[in-house]
Amino acid sequence: MNGATANEEFIELGRVLGAYGVRGVLRVRVPSGRDSILPSLTRVSLVAADRSPQVFDIAKCRWHGEHLLLTLSTLTDRDLAAGWRGAAVCARRADFPPAAKDEFYWIDLIGCEVVNRQGLNLGVVESVDEHGAAPFVTVRGQAEGEGAASHLIPLVPAYVSEIDLAARILRVDWQPDWS
Repeated sequence: MNGATANEEFIELGRVLGAYGVRGVLRVRVPSGRDSILPSLTRVSLVAADRSPQVFDIAKCRWHGEHLLLTLSTLTDRDLAAGWRGAAVCARRADFPPAAKDEFYWIDLIGCEVVNRQGLNLGVVESVDEHGAAPFVTVRGQAEGEGAASHLIPLVPAYVSEIDLAARILRVDWQPDWS
């Protein structure tokens, strides 16, 4: 998953590429790279289409090149690990460590109202993604007096003047007719 998407029970942090070694270690592709929160978690859920999600405690997590090697407490066999190939590695938001002061997780922006400097409601944050120089928020909704609008707003101080997570509002320097 490249970014954060709306209100999911599980937040996808990576995908199992397969087993690594003979002791049940999983090789995981993590789209967010070294910025991933995955190494700081103590438990994850593996979610696959053909079975119920399973929660595992993390015994060890380390980088191996561009992938993570994930050792889970009860997954101790290569064949069991290989059976999770293609599964999503997920966590619940409640399992994230607290964000540092003046920091936030992108997932916390989902559902926030986006209001411009003139007080016009541009819509609601649907997702946060990173493509190139800066992350951006995808805003879906209606601007006052306009039809349905969609906006891709760079998540940088030049356009986002305030993020008030308590009030669930992003204040932006953006106009309804900008895409």
